[in-house]
Amino acid sequence: MSGGVRQAPAVSVVIVTMNRKEILKHCLLRLRDQTLQDFEIIIVDNASTDGTSDMLRSRFPSVRYERLEVNLGPPGGRNAGVRLASGDLCVFLDDDACFENQDALLRIRERFAQEPHLAVAALRIISPIDGQEEYKSIPRVDKKKMDEDYECTYFCGAGFALRRDVFLDAGGFWEKLFFIAEEQDLSYRLMDRGGRILRLSSVSVIHD
Repeated sequence: MSGGVRQAPAVSVVIVTMNRKEILKHCLLRLRDQTLQDFEIIIVDNASTDGTSDMLRSRFPSVRYERLEVNLGPPGGRNAGVRLASGDLCVFLDDDACFENQDALLRIRERFAQEPHLAVAALRIISPIDGQEEYKSIPRVDKKKMDEDYECTYFCGAGFALRRDVFLDAGGFWEKLFFIAEEQDLSYRLMDRGGRILRLSSVSVIHD
């Protein structure tokens, strides 16, 4: 309604990208398939020079977009995305990833609503080649593949969800960890504050 207050969406989807406009385009097109439509998309661009901004303006004008002047890596890009987010829940996807389930966002929202102490949902990351869970993404020391949900102590950055207020209270990602171990570092700080991390078997992310 014209002149009204903008209502916060149920979910903010945050995607960090750099010089991969065609890959990003595919990711965004797949997001249109979600049954839950009450979400916003935030793109944080780590100083792309390939015309990403022009592509977004022409193909996806409703997306909230911020281009950083320098490449801050995934940690800095994700922190910037959360600062822009309006939703209480932030769902993160790599730009070369997409949900396997059309009701993924709905399932994520419902699970967080059911569990008030859930800080992070680690999503199931699968390969597009064979549909199997990616070995390196399994948040277990023994890398055992399990079909049921389980508590864990870290998550894979290719696809995860968290509560925005808990994330900000913990200080976000440590940006000095430019491209490695930032998920583990944040996980330990969240758990120190009493937050639970749960691997959800019901939401799969295809990671190319």
